[in-house]
Amino acid sequence: MKRKKNVAGMWILSVILFFSCITTEGYENPEVELQTLWNEFAASWNALDAQSCALFYAEDAVNIPPELPVNTGRESIEQFYGWLFSMHQSAKYEHQIQTLSYSENHVIELGEFQVDWVTTDGSAWIYKARSLTHWEKDENKNWKIRTFVFNTPPADY
Repeated sequence: MKRKKNVAGMWILSVILFFSCITTEGYENPEVELQTLWNEFAASWNALDAQSCALFYAEDAVNIPPELPVNTGRESIEQFYGWLFSMHQSAKYEHQIQTLSYSENHVIELGEFQVDWVTTDGSAWIYKARSLTHWEKDENKNWKIRTFVFNTPPADY
């Protein structure tokens, strides 16, 4: 488990360092396009459709949830979402982009999301998280999630 945390921490640090050197000058801001993708992702999430959620990721993407195994590859990510959705009868996902650093084919996004859940036994609960998303254009110039890391902020956040 410690190795996985180190890998995630090293990835985050290297991405932040890499993109802190990038200027956004001369590139079109992709925020509207990415927010549209998040809205589409939310519709898939709210339908509890694991396969559809996984399609927003690159084929070899990485999803790093807190205190759970790292999910590598679209199939693993789909299985993770399927497992998560299997414990719930409904969900309402909302995602807000906070900041973007971008170039022509890459975006690093700091964001926040909230999920209002209803479990299979009918109890309701809310999950709030901060996220770091590395978006990358695929061979068809479509934005795909390359890496998604999220954590829960402190209770007083």
